[in-house]
Amino acid sequence: MRVLTANLAAIYVGGALACSACADARGRFNQFEQRAQHLATDGGPEASIGAAGAGGASDESYDGGNCEPPAPNTVSGPALLALDTSLAVGKPILFLGTIETPAKGDSTQVVFHYYPLDSADRKTRLGSELTVETDPLDNGVLYAHVDPTALDGNANPILRGVPITTEMTLHGHICGIHPFYCGTLDGQATGLLSADFTGHFGITLLSGPDDVPARPRFGCAADAFADPL
Repeated sequence: MRVLTANLAAIYVGGALACSACADARGRFNQFEQRAQHLATDGGPEASIGAAGAGGASDESYDGGNCEPPAPNTVSGPALLALDTSLAVGKPILFLGTIETPAKGDSTQVVFHYYPLDSADRKTRLGSELTVETDPLDNGVLYAHVDPTALDGNANPILRGVPITTEMTLHGHICGIHPFYCGTLDGQATGLLSADFTGHFGITLLSGPDDVPARPRFGCAADAFADPL
């Protein structure tokens, strides 16, 4: 963690301090440094989730009862994926794309084709199209492993302009047909931002391909909404 803090400090001193208008960058760096120190000394990433409303629950949207996944090809269209992590609680990384629910074996799976969004405007698509696929939704259980993926620095809500690579796994339930699905995640960030993390995700079905809400929802908790820009 000392290496992480030192690397970030070098970037900050060489860039943000050189600009008299970078008070916001100073604040973001200080917040991340405090978060990183907290993860290193106060019980790891699990200890930092409470601020986002998880309270240690594995999936606030599922009550433990029967969960029937949607039938194949019944959920599709434009969608927003919001990932909130313990590295920057309340500042989700956003991905805009198209969701599909094809048949997979005797069940349904979720396939999401998406682009990261610029954290400065939440509408500009960055880089090349990416794809994530879940395992079959047996009993509605969602499990999706996302292989190491380089995130464009402009999609980084922690320190905009600093690229990171993340690997993560999403956990949750997809029960029936609804405009919003959610769950939890865990993974690792490498590069200049290097740490294990936990967090939450939200999938919001949109009425149009550019209809990103002003306050994207990033988790199952009732207050898991990002601040407007």
